[in-house]
Amino acid sequence: MLRLKEAQAVERLHPPVEEPAARARLTVDLDAIGRNFAAVRGALSQGAASAVVKRDAYGLGLVPVVRSLAAAGCRIFWVETFEEGLSVRQVVAGARVFVLQGLAGRRPQDFVEARLVPALGTAEEIALSARAAPGMSVAINLDTGLGRMGVLPDTFREIAAGSALESLDVAVLMSHLAGFSEPDRDGNRSQLALFQELSALVPDALPSIATSSFVYAGPRWHIGLARVGSALYGVHSARIAGYHSEPVIALDAPVLSVQGLQAGSSLGYRGDRIDEPRRIATIALGYADGLPEAFTDRCSAFVNNRRVAFVGDAAMTTTCVDVTGLADTEIRPRQRVEIVGPNQDINDLSGALGINPNRLLVAFGLSTHRTYQGGAGHG
Repeated sequence: MLRLKEAQAVERLHPPVEEPAARARLTVDLDAIGRNFAAVRGALSQGAASAVVKRDAYGLGLVPVVRSLAAAGCRIFWVETFEEGLSVRQVVAGARVFVLQGLAGRRPQDFVEARLVPALGTAEEIALSARAAPGMSVAINLDTGLGRMGVLPDTFREIAAGSALESLDVAVLMSHLAGFSEPDRDGNRSQLALFQELSALVPDALPSIATSSFVYAGPRWHIGLARVGSALYGVHSARIAGYHSEPVIALDAPVLSVQGLQAGSSLGYRGDRIDEPRRIATIALGYADGLPEAFTDRCSAFVNNRRVAFVGDAAMTTTCVDVTGLADTEIRPRQRVEIVGPNQDINDLSGALGINPNRLLVAFGLSTHRTYQGGAGHG
């Protein structure tokens, strides 16, 4: 009964939204996310796997993604903000939830009351937590070479030599590896050695340094707790033999109109010229749906499994594809055109654009209409 009431409360926070007919649509395969989590656990030679679900689960929807991961056995989650942590707590009451932003101006007592674990990243946060909430559970983020955030090594050595950590339950010591897409980079090995040295100062804390790429980079990285994001969501964060991450999303957009343009006609804001008579389909997909610069110049779409080229530039809500070679019966208004799917996944597109596939994933997820298949009770 309690779980039913919790689920109903979450549904009130995230009611199902009717699908708009003339919008780009992102379909998220929740079962595939669960299978990817199982694959990560199977690849670890030791230690445990946890799920990174920050920024609305990489744009795919925090609540349904967390439900599916919980159904697959995940009990440890990493979120970006305190508010995201509260949402995870509502979905999985018994989960361990770490907040990557740390205190971010909140009182340590807020985290204790919410049963959330902040990842403290400064000496000031550590001192405040030890003073204001003795015994609270925390993670400590160590900067071993990324240079972005976290306690620096010399500062942590000083803290460990003092009494502040004795007043805290340091559950996890974590760090971020700079060469996430190149696990064999020398700098990663240097960071690992430094992290292991610092971890020895707090032997009861669970070490956490491996992310998606390093789960598949060999046993040396399988220490403590792996924090996995990309591999759960169909993103190949590194080219490694055996890296397993099956596709999770499909993106399509409806045809709004099909019309013939004469040779010499102008198309789009750039004024591109049509060199010979063409049939052009306008689809409901634009930069407001997450398309980055150069997308229409470097990427393709598919109509009935046939590749078609984008023409012209992307507007806010529309782009055009050249359907000259298709019969009238093959292309018509309201028909949906594949952008991400069986013919090209998110990694293919990112390769064509020369950008991190997570950038595309989050942009599409946060900008398009999301729908779901599979999963347990996702609404």
